[in-house]
Amino acid sequence: MSSRALLIIDVQNDLCPGGSMAIEGGENILRTLNRYIQRLKVHFFASRDWHPAKTNHFTPYGGEYPPHCVRDTFGAMFPTNLKLPASTIVISKGMGPREEGVSAFNGYDNKGRSFDVILDDMGIGSLYVCGLGTELGVKETVIDALERGYVVKLLTDAIGGVDAGGARLAMEEMEALGADMINLRDLG
Repeated sequence: MSSRALLIIDVQNDLCPGGSMAIEGGENILRTLNRYIQRLKVHFFASRDWHPAKTNHFTPYGGEYPPHCVRDTFGAMFPTNLKLPASTIVISKGMGPREEGVSAFNGYDNKGRSFDVILDDMGIGSLYVCGLGTELGVKETVIDALERGYVVKLLTDAIGGVDAGGARLAMEEMEALGADMINLRDLG
């Protein structure tokens, strides 16, 4: 039987209330995330955008997003009220000036191991996925996970989108591709 993990996508200060790309309802999502962290007895991962100050991902350099989650800044840090366990493995992505790195599967831990390799080494076959950027990092990660054969349970009460319409379409697409849509009540 394979192991399970909770993957928290891009819950960083710049995507939370007051941040440069704040997602509406982020404070409620944080409370719900902390409840999942307390209840689930699984491995924990947290992905983060870890962008350089100058990247073609940002509008001043030809990209489509405002500057956000610039490495080693307050905006790139996890919020202090997100209660990540000490065992959480952080996956950094979007680190190069020409790297968007939207999916966690484009990221690496602090030892340079790819997310794919880590999951394989740990025998993880099932992912609970939640976080910020439903139509961005969440969707791209879920699609990559499903294509690689992982069982994906999308925690619908612990995600938030940049755009409500785009988030709704992303959820429909993820479900159509095979992600199970669950919430805290479904855990029993």
